[in-house]
Amino acid sequence: MKKLIIALLVLIQLGANAQNKEEKGKFREEMQAALKLSADQSAQMKAIHQASKKAREENKVKYATDKKALHQANQALRKETEAKIKAVLSPDQYATMVKMKEEKRHEKVLQRANETSAKLGLSAEQNSKFMSFVATREQKMKANHTQFANDPEKMKAANKEAMKEFKDQVKSILSKEQIEKMKEMKKAQHDGGHH
Repeated sequence: MKKLIIALLVLIQLGANAQNKEEKGKFREEMQAALKLSADQSAQMKAIHQASKKAREENKVKYATDKKALHQANQALRKETEAKIKAVLSPDQYATMVKMKEEKRHEKVLQRANETSAKLGLSAEQNSKFMSFVATREQKMKANHTQFANDPEKMKAANKEAMKEFKDQVKSILSKEQIEKMKEMKKAQHDGGHH
């Protein structure tokens, strides 16, 4: 059952991490317009993103057999990239960027939650509860991010607790048939090469 709930979470979160190139390009254009980047800033941002993408690909090869090391390397890379971006942008531009990214992430989480609900054939009552669970989890994760920004271990523990609560809530509303459907969805996702 735990693996099924994890599969549900993967399906929900997939959109936050796996936008297609067209969507990414459109979002970058919207962000660039909102940030009102100078030509110099735009060139610097492009270079930062290209270097980060190259480093992620190198990490994927270097840590192909060690998922934990890959995660740690990519986490360090994200922090390094974020620091470089922050140095290029003004404080107002940076705040706007952070807000836009959070709004986009939230939008994708809700989109995936709706897609998952539809694929599982949740009833109106189940869907209402499910979406409430998703919203509560998102609020808790955001609060954890703010509260424990300088303590990654406490943030990880708090997020783990929020996820456990979410999993327990979701488990309580799924029927046996929906659990079977979840297994099929997880298998299809795995067979399709998504991680």
